[in-house]
Amino acid sequence: MADKDVKSQLIRALEDWDVVAASDCLSCPSNHAWVAENSMELVPVVAQHLTEHTEMAGPHMAQCCQDLLVTLANKGSAKENLVAILEQLDSFQASVSVRRVLPGLAIVLTRIKQSSMSVSWAWALSTVACHLRTCTVPDNLGLEGVERLSLDQTGAARECIDMLDAVADFIDPLINIVKTSVDEADNKCRKSVLLYFLLSALSRPLSFLSQHPESDPAGLLVFPASHAAAARLVTAVAEVTTNILDEVVKFPDSKERKSLQEDEPLDQTSISVFLYLLLGEGLCLDKVPAVYSKLYLLQRSSPHISLLLKEPQEIRVHKGLLLLEKLLSSITPSSLPPTEAENPALVSLMAPLVNVIVYQDVAELRKLGFACYSKFVNMFNLNGRYSVYNHLLNTVNHSGLLGWTISSLKDSIALSLAKYAESKPAVQYPEYTGHSLARIVLPLFRLANGAETDLLEVSDEVLATINFAHFLLVRDKENISGIQDMKSEIKNWVEMLTEGLKLSTAHYEQKLKEPFDDGSNMNVTVGGRDLPAMDEKKLKEVVRSALNTFSLIQFNLVRVKEQVEK
Repeated sequence: MADKDVKSQLIRALEDWDVVAASDCLSCPSNHAWVAENSMELVPVVAQHLTEHTEMAGPHMAQCCQDLLVTLANKGSAKENLVAILEQLDSFQASVSVRRVLPGLAIVLTRIKQSSMSVSWAWALSTVACHLRTCTVPDNLGLEGVERLSLDQTGAARECIDMLDAVADFIDPLINIVKTSVDEADNKCRKSVLLYFLLSALSRPLSFLSQHPESDPAGLLVFPASHAAAARLVTAVAEVTTNILDEVVKFPDSKERKSLQEDEPLDQTSISVFLYLLLGEGLCLDKVPAVYSKLYLLQRSSPHISLLLKEPQEIRVHKGLLLLEKLLSSITPSSLPPTEAENPALVSLMAPLVNVIVYQDVAELRKLGFACYSKFVNMFNLNGRYSVYNHLLNTVNHSGLLGWTISSLKDSIALSLAKYAESKPAVQYPEYTGHSLARIVLPLFRLANGAETDLLEVSDEVLATINFAHFLLVRDKENISGIQDMKSEIKNWVEMLTEGLKLSTAHYEQKLKEPFDDGSNMNVTVGGRDLPAMDEKKLKEVVRSALNTFSLIQFNLVRVKEQVEK
């Protein structure tokens, strides 16, 4: 066959979708020399047929084009083929086109001159990473539990999963080269290039997909479609690092990372997602050195957890909560000392966690967030919890969370009093006595706006404070905690609260009598934010519920009033 006939017959075969003739053009022994010499010219001829239309209408044709590119990658000049393939990648818009090119590109990268292999890898992987960053990701769908598995059936998720599977296959031969070229001078740079690329893939698109297994009705675990690719990518990270935890966490600021001179900075969530997969889902957990304590892992992960909790994408928030819950569960309750309660790394978790509990739209995530909140408080010993209570009571503005925190404080004081009874006359927990206790308790016996405070909004914390005051006044007759010295403040608070109840009850009773209309200016506030407008039926339910709440507060307040007047 004449030289020019090879190209023309290949073009004709591809235009006719004749996969047999197209394959014969490149596999014919008499054409080997010409194909090897002119592979750079043939790459665009084949690549132009890698379109979404071809993939949908003739997947056998798309597979043929992929195989032809692999043939060219094996026969032609690696340097010329690299340039040709990257030119095609730059022009591709559809992810399916990128996926079909990756097997050929992988072969080209394994055949590049070893002395400059890392430079070529960096160029090629940067181009592929750009396509990963532009993948369409699933929107927030509000899915919970097993429902979350249906996310994999959406078009955007399916595209991301297919791309990740292709990337995992693409990276395997490069990992093998790194493993077998330990003594080569360029190998360290190759590892850095691979690590940067792998972390980029974890950030997008993997972080927008669920990897958390769910239980089916039979109690068996069902893994999301992206779990397998995630496991392969984390395994690849383990292959290019000697200390999978330390090297990855430090990588964004390392000299190895800065030497790459990538135009696109590494997404901050990449480390967060890696830690979630490693510590939260346990992928390659056996590669983590056993010298790290559970507390160290929590401290090291805390800034990365906070990043995930602040994300608007609910799947990323779910990852942050799962990682936090896993790490908190690994720490023995009541084991951390007071010094850790003031550790900025741990304290910084509270603000984004509270924000999730209060404002997250997905109920499952709010519940998981609250589970983390309670575990966080309870992992400190009694001395340590004092600082935690002091911080939370001064920063949390959600009545329900404040109510739980006040109840937890009551339980801690009860435990301290019980310990005192066992070890008289020594006081084991001075934080819960005298001035130290008054410092965090006295602000509870105040209403922000006096008698005009919106008692419906703060009902949970008010009820918790009433129970707290009644318990201590009855339990601590010996005044070990100093609660008896606060009677005057409590009495003033009771009087103000009584007056506020009268005003609030009268206000809501009047609202119940008035006709409701669309222009009603009544609203309900939760955590400082107004809830959406409600119809007449809902508004009446809110008013009746409010009156019931005021009755409950009044009923419990009588008990405190009896104690302060003794």
